[in-house]
Amino acid sequence: MLCPSCGNEVPARPTCLRCGASLFGEAVLPASALGPVRVPLTAGQKARLFAGCLPAVVTFALMVAGYFALVSRAILPRPVALFYVFIVVVLLFTGYQAAQNLRDLLSGSALAQEDLLNRSHRSRRGKGRGTRWGTFERLGRMQMTPNAYSQGSPGQRYRVVYSPISKIVWTLEPPDARIR
Repeated sequence: MLCPSCGNEVPARPTCLRCGASLFGEAVLPASALGPVRVPLTAGQKARLFAGCLPAVVTFALMVAGYFALVSRAILPRPVALFYVFIVVVLLFTGYQAAQNLRDLLSGSALAQEDLLNRSHRSRRGKGRGTRWGTFERLGRMQMTPNAYSQGSPGQRYRVVYSPISKIVWTLEPPDARIR
């Protein structure tokens, strides 16, 4: 069936999977008019957000403390002023990322909204270990869990469940999956 709005070949459903336009009868409110819906975080999602809060900040802080312990015993030479600037910048960066995850964790909920997945890709960091990313029409560029990445196909509309502050996509579902 051809969508009267975007002209793409789509399956016969109430709305076009590409543009969200009504295919039969009365017009349906577009997903953008409805806005995002709050859904509670699962235990696994909470654990991942919590795990994202601590490791980088704690690891870096321990490395700095170990370095200064060696400096205080005169094993290593005193650091130059640029080293202190580097420490502050890294702590601010890792602290900011940890605060983003913590804010999503404390909210206790994620958001769900329909959007079009324009592009998905993975950074090149070893075999299967790269960070997965998706670029959405309205949500923009967001990090995706491995599960969400494998569910997505660019050019399709999905019900996206995501954490808005840390910008992590948890799941992608076909827009009509919740009707069943």
